[in-house]
Amino acid sequence: MFKYAPSAAHVCGKPYTSSETFTWLTEHFRTSLSQLKPDLDLMFCAGVNHIFFHGTCFSPKDDEWPGWKFYASIDMSPTNSIWRDAPFFMEYVERCQSFLQWGQPDNDFLVLLPVRDAWKKSTGKLLMQFSIHAMGKLMPEFRDAILAIDRAGYDCDYISERLLMGTTCENGMLVTKAGTRYKGLIIPGSGNIPQNVKQHIEALKSQGAHIMYGIDEAAMAKTAKPETMKTKLGLKAIRRKNVNGYHYFIANLTSRDIFTGCCYQELAVPFKDALWFNPLNGEVTRARIKDGAVQIELRSGESMILQTFNEKVLADFPYRETAPYSVCEKTPDGFAEHEVHKAISGPWTLSFIDEAPRVVKDFALDTLQAWQTLDEQTAVTMGTGIYTTHVKLSKKDVAENWLIDLGDVRESARVYINGQFIGCAWSVPFILDTKHTLKAGDNELRIEVTNLPANRIADLDRRGVKWRKMEEINVVDINYKKTLYDQWETVPSGLNSKVSLIKISK
Repeated sequence: MFKYAPSAAHVCGKPYTSSETFTWLTEHFRTSLSQLKPDLDLMFCAGVNHIFFHGTCFSPKDDEWPGWKFYASIDMSPTNSIWRDAPFFMEYVERCQSFLQWGQPDNDFLVLLPVRDAWKKSTGKLLMQFSIHAMGKLMPEFRDAILAIDRAGYDCDYISERLLMGTTCENGMLVTKAGTRYKGLIIPGSGNIPQNVKQHIEALKSQGAHIMYGIDEAAMAKTAKPETMKTKLGLKAIRRKNVNGYHYFIANLTSRDIFTGCCYQELAVPFKDALWFNPLNGEVTRARIKDGAVQIELRSGESMILQTFNEKVLADFPYRETAPYSVCEKTPDGFAEHEVHKAISGPWTLSFIDEAPRVVKDFALDTLQAWQTLDEQTAVTMGTGIYTTHVKLSKKDVAENWLIDLGDVRESARVYINGQFIGCAWSVPFILDTKHTLKAGDNELRIEVTNLPANRIADLDRRGVKWRKMEEINVVDINYKKTLYDQWETVPSGLNSKVSLIKISK
């Protein structure tokens, strides 16, 4: 579904594909920044390169919390606690879109949209709502064909009969009227096509165009080179071309960390050098390459931008310091394990800032825990809890480079080591580079964790507070039914597991 609008933009030479983004993911007051990122990454991989929020309702500044809320569940506004760390999310979006709006699309195939098959199935309904939930019924064969193309390691754009009629063939490549180039045309479904379109397809074929009826992996492999990062590692990716080479947006939406080690992954395009760009923090590092292949290292939930170059990169970029695995000689399946961890045991102190309702005391914690079960105030408060502890390290420890793994964060965390800000962990994996801030002896670790508004809004409903103000549709649940939140169970808030240091290579 995400590919309909990007396909139209690519085929017609339009530079931007916009998306009304983040209307519904979960119930109101329960959506975190970390839940937004996988959906966003899927849209980026489909070709969306410009998002705007659907979920900001005007509310008077001095109106009592939560202010005026309307039916859409994701509230991207200052009255939502996730707004505190939203700037880090916005920077991620900005960095990704800067690459995805640059250059030209480089998908492998055009796929003729078999709309006549859908019309035949839905007799008398020329206007069909192509909603996400209806595609399995309206066009199941087309859906299966697109998924098969993706599994085979290729990417595609959909094209209509009218736009196909303006497509030509140049040196074996299909070229749309806007100048976008493709390696071949795939025609799924029954082949129910008007005679003039058939004639045009045959003319393209006679000129050297690669035409495939149905999903034929052997024919696709003769026409284009698959991306092994998709077929072998299960990564999601989109490739674009630029004046210096190509660039990929790559997302690991699998449940496992991926580290190819010595088993470098071939790319479908030629290159002589490559750089990694981390959209979370703006870090630029040199890629490890060998014989047209790249070492890929992406933790579960992580996404990166890979830029390839037709010539050697002149700038002296360092290699990325993320090879934390003790077993990395040969990992043919591309999956990583056996990290070297150093637990941070505590004790911890917990205090609060910008919280409502107010928490009147600080807490001494022997072991790390989330705060919603500490007392009646923490059970309902919305805000930021500050976890502080001290870590003693030896000179030998400090000689190593370390990441800090915050574990299960509910829901975002700013981290300071010895008073220095090292970053905000707002998405999976909640891991940050310590940036050489650790020293021999005593180290102060401060983690500012911001939770969701769910416990606070549920408390208002339990106490009968009338906060709903809109008349039309008002606030509904994910099934569009009017609802109260008084039956909600308390959701975790704060650090919900262990924190540890991870050794990385120099």
